[in-house]
Amino acid sequence: MIKKIYNLLAMIVCGVALTAGGSAFAADVEMEEGVWAFAIDFGLNLADGNSDTVALTLGAEAAKNWAQNEFFSRADYRYGETNSKTSTENIEAVAQYNRLFSDVDYGYLTSTFRWDDIAKMDSRWYIGPGYGRYLVQNDTTEVAGEIGVSFFTEDVANRTDDGVALRIGQRWTQVLSETAHLSQYLEYLPQLDDFGDYLLNAGIAVEAAINSMVNLRIAIDDRFDKTPGVGLKDNDLFITAGLVYRP
Repeated sequence: MIKKIYNLLAMIVCGVALTAGGSAFAADVEMEEGVWAFAIDFGLNLADGNSDTVALTLGAEAAKNWAQNEFFSRADYRYGETNSKTSTENIEAVAQYNRLFSDVDYGYLTSTFRWDDIAKMDSRWYIGPGYGRYLVQNDTTEVAGEIGVSFFTEDVANRTDDGVALRIGQRWTQVLSETAHLSQYLEYLPQLDDFGDYLLNAGIAVEAAINSMVNLRIAIDDRFDKTPGVGLKDNDLFITAGLVYRP
């Protein structure tokens, strides 16, 4: 329980923009120059009968663009139960600040935190600077590429580690219609002293308006760890559907 409290506090620190306002992963927050944009999403699945299943997802986003600055963040909590046994429980938080050097070039500082009880991940924290460039940027499409380094510390399956990783990232947002849009990201994190030890994070989400403040959101997120702990799988896939409230 103490470790859970510690990790919840770490998530709050990493995603401080959620209360004071993450990474490119929150790019689907609709932006207005100089104004904070917020969103909260919620999903719940229940099944009762031959199998009892509960699946809960909670998420929050915050972002702001002003002058030559961009800031965005996201935090997620996922919980699942099957026949009264916990099958999923994890927290992810990400925050990123960009400083534009030109219309398309920027420097960034990004931070990511993850806790996963099922994967025996007490903590995994990455933070580091880098360079990004908007490869495509117009009214309907935005594609960006990023490269940098990330300093990390982690405690996974009773094994602690820290070091420096190369970070290569990509993100894409696409307006599909007046009431729908798509967002996608990819992140590759090989350790500098051993490129065979790496993380690969990817995701895609589609969001469509139900009314002026509530959207339907469907998202797929994948987490691949080349060297998981003993007895653990190297890949976690999350598929979620829920409602998003954008005040």
